[in-house]
Amino acid sequence: MPVFERDGASIYYEEHGSGFPLLLLAPGGLNSSIAFWSRMPLRPLEAFADEFRIIAMDQRNADRSSGQLDTRDPWGTYADDQLGLLDHLGVEKAFVVGCCIGCSFIFKLVERQPERVVAGVLMQPIGHDETNQGAFGPDTWNPWGENLINKGADFSMETVGAFGHALFNSGFVF
Repeated sequence: MPVFERDGASIYYEEHGSGFPLLLLAPGGLNSSIAFWSRMPLRPLEAFADEFRIIAMDQRNADRSSGQLDTRDPWGTYADDQLGLLDHLGVEKAFVVGCCIGCSFIFKLVERQPERVVAGVLMQPIGHDETNQGAFGPDTWNPWGENLINKGADFSMETVGAFGHALFNSGFVF
């Protein structure tokens, strides 16, 4: 099982195909994991394996990945995981495809290290507007956090709440 370790986090990833690197940032909200790509009309693991070196990952605390919650800069922590994985694999530049929350991950990558993102494809981006007030609140992160704690994660619901607010309050990324 390929795992990348960074600052106490364990990040599961897979590689498929060969060619120019293509980093996939999956849909699934806080459960953003490789498995969600199989539910999409466009399945990049299948569609692009003959053209690209596909790098797919389970984000921190999704499916086979785990780690502490950063309540100050959660988008930055996700970006550091993603950039760290690219470093670990010796990838200097990549195309990036994101869906749902993966689109917001792309924005943070571009903010942090724009020279490494050759192109970003945003599929079904998330965000606030007048039609979805309250859609990204405690009902989004509390069940996710409770599930992680029940499985043995070493943080409190207070930390989960602080993480959720830091992630989904307005800002550049979201």
